Amino acid sequence: MNVSSLIPKRKGKNSFSIKLPKLFDNKINISAIIPSIPLISTPKIKIPVVEGKKEVKKPKINNKFPLKIEKVMRNKPKNIKKPKAKRATIVPFKGIDYEIKPPSNIKKITDLLNNSGGRCYIVGGYIRDILLNRKSKDVDIEVHGLTVDKISHTLQYNGYKVDEVGKSFGVLKVKDPETGEIIDVSVPRTDSTGRKPDVSFLKSSTPHEAAKRRDLTINAIMYDTKNDEIVDPFGGMIDLERGNIRHVSQESFRDDPLRTIRAAQFASRFGFTIDPETKRLAREVDSSQMAPERVTEEMRKVFEKSEKPSIFFNELDEMDQLGKLFPEVKQLQSVKQDPIHHPEGNAYIHTMQVMDRISGSDKRKLELLVAALLHDLGKITTTVEDPETKRIHARGHEKESEKMASKILDKYKFTNNEIKNIISVIKHHMRPHSLVYEGASKLKHKQGLMREICTTKNMMKDPSGSIQKYCDVIDFSQQDHPKHSEKYEELKNLPPLEHYIPEVTGKDLIELGYSGKELGARQEELYLNQISQIKKKKLDE
Repeated sequence: MNVSSLIPKRKGKNSFSIKLPKLFDNKINISAIIPSIPLISTPKIKIPVVEGKKEVKKPKINNKFPLKIEKVMRNKPKNIKKPKAKRATIVPFKGIDYEIKPPSNIKKITDLLNNSGGRCYIVGGYIRDILLNRKSKDVDIEVHGLTVDKISHTLQYNGYKVDEVGKSFGVLKVKDPETGEIIDVSVPRTDSTGRKPDVSFLKSSTPHEAAKRRDLTINAIMYDTKNDEIVDPFGGMIDLERGNIRHVSQESFRDDPLRTIRAAQFASRFGFTIDPETKRLAREVDSSQMAPERVTEEMRKVFEKSEKPSIFFNELDEMDQLGKLFPEVKQLQSVKQDPIHHPEGNAYIHTMQVMDRISGSDKRKLELLVAALLHDLGKITTTVEDPETKRIHARGHEKESEKMASKILDKYKFTNNEIKNIISVIKHHMRPHSLVYEGASKLKHKQGLMREICTTKNMMKDPSGSIQKYCDVIDFSQQDHPKHSEKYEELKNLPPLEHYIPEVTGKDLIELGYSGKELGARQEELYLNQISQIKKKKLDE
């Protein structure tokens, strides 16, 4: 194979692409072809080129280009232009085989639009995730060379349903006639920041110009479906390999506070570090007036996809945004804890540790992670030091945490059901600790705690949901204090579900003549009697 085909090809101002050679299985192991390209400032660039055993003349490269590149190739490349970009656009992913092979339904659309005079690029997260060897479902198509109207007409003429609700923003929602999948198809554009940006379309743009609107370099990598090329205008592939989160444009990054939050979100999800210059810019951003829903959307991604949610909040703190978005969480950094029970340090450290433990466990779920973030806020107002013993305690902090958390959850627009479940965990998270330290693990103790958490009425109405709610509190408390893990597991050792299904229903009592308050009271009395009769020996049935 002629490796000179992998030399960067100019695709526009400061923009390059690499051609993916057609191999037997259409895959390429780049690390076997090009060695790593470190970003090292050097006044000169040496590119030894070897043809067999004979060294040939080295091409001249602009020595202002801040890279030291060493390549070995069979044939001397021809007509290499002096690159003007500040960063290289090709980077090997060591030991990773990858192929850019869009789903067949996406290929049908790109082939159709390419053959109609356009040039389709797959942009955004799909390419990033493929290069990271991760699965990705969302595919966004950006079409150069065609107007929105032309794209819509072409797709509808060929049987696609097109929703033009986002047409004024240059975005069409295309419904695949076979799968029903909704695909975003857009045109190159520039826009201002905010929820209602001013949009202007780029009639004749290069990939470099089109990608300038992207937030981060790792999200600005494009795949040219017409030429089967990766186009990387801002060095996003280098940043991917190095685990670096870096902004594309200083101006747009400063102007849109969401980009700061997204930088922290990606750092948390991928375990990357944020570039120092990007952090410096983020400190100039005021995120305090952001729409809460935009923050919540990024927070959900962290809680759903990150293995260490603490990175998100720690990065926000380093960028001076934590106190603006979550001032109560920031305050936990100054809340001391009793070193006997909490040798890890202050309440903020403890909060981050609980989140990470839940995230890394098989009990991971959104409600428990949000509860972990908010469960100790009450310590801000209840923590005191005993003047005699010098012991630190925060009695009743769970009640204060419940009040503070309710306001925050309302502000960030969590659903009513999510709020109910999160508050339940926060309100009761200390009760399992009491049972564990008292050694109260009998069935009557468990059922008493279940009635306290769920109420008898809800247990009758939804036995399965009530048991799950009870187990959620136990699971949370177990990660809150993992020292006695096996004792918390014992608290979840309950009789089978069928023992909690009411034997006498409201309908049965109505037939016997009960009504009104008397009906409800009698039904609850019978149910309490039913579950009190469950024998411990039935646990093994």
